[in-house]
Amino acid sequence: MLSVIVALHNDEKVIGRCIESVYASLYKDYEVIVVDDCSTDDSYEAAKKFPCELIRLEKNSGPAFARNTGVEKSRGDILFFIDSDTELDNKALGLIHETFENEKDIVAVVGLPQKRSLSRGIAPTYNALKNHYTLAIADKYSDYFSTQVGAVRRKTFYEVGRFDTRFKGADIEDIEFGMRLPKGKTVIHKGVLIGHHFPGFCSIARKYFKRSIQLSRVVKKNKKMASAHASVSRTLLILVALTSFLSSFTLIFNPDLIIIPAGLFIAFLIANLGLFSFISRERGLAFLMSAIFYEYLFSVIIGIGGIAGMILKEE
Repeated sequence: MLSVIVALHNDEKVIGRCIESVYASLYKDYEVIVVDDCSTDDSYEAAKKFPCELIRLEKNSGPAFARNTGVEKSRGDILFFIDSDTELDNKALGLIHETFENEKDIVAVVGLPQKRSLSRGIAPTYNALKNHYTLAIADKYSDYFSTQVGAVRRKTFYEVGRFDTRFKGADIEDIEFGMRLPKGKTVIHKGVLIGHHFPGFCSIARKYFKRSIQLSRVVKKNKKMASAHASVSRTLLILVALTSFLSSFTLIFNPDLIIIPAGLFIAFLIANLGLFSFISRERGLAFLMSAIFYEYLFSVIIGIGGIAGMILKEE
């Protein structure tokens, strides 16, 4: 049996569609456990309409703690996590079950967000395309894990130590958990899809900055890179963008030095040619201009956050 575990906090507008999508699954051997992390809106009442096991925490403790609580109440051998602002494809549960049955050596399976964001806007659309592409071109076997849509064997979950509750927000608790999984034992299943309400520009920028600080500290401590979204190649691209941005300030003193930031920016474009070609095919050349801007700006923000995490002391 699969245990579908959803942690929520103040998600009354989306949690109903999330749970409804799970119950629409073609595969039927599952249970649904929803953990309300002390919401102050009507999330609990919205989830209460469904025949799931509903747990209400008395104190807001963060998604890591909420998911761990859900696991403790679950019965399945496979723990399947989805975020509360997602909608599951009806084939996903069956594909997850099939993958674990066919590949006895793997410990986890993650899926992909669909190409289109469930929320409207240029930034959400770009973010959906970027996240889909990043995982779509990744190797089948990875060290990456995401609670956006990810499953793990119960035995492995406890062996590696559960989610780290020191992460109080929706931070990098799932990525850090993936770094503790046995190397190369996680499958990125390109057929397991989920719709996601990606946030707007300001929310994305804040989230990327905060997560890059935390991830850089985890990498510094463990001396281990995370794959997929935080790979060595991705880190190098971020450094190219950041160096291009910072070197542009030299133009104040000597305009002739424009060749440095311009050259680095061109290198950034060439290195991201696969992503930009994909976005152009999906959304056209006009949208591509926005995507290039977002990819460059977010790379700079992530780079600044990563350096800050490396040099600043933790509170």
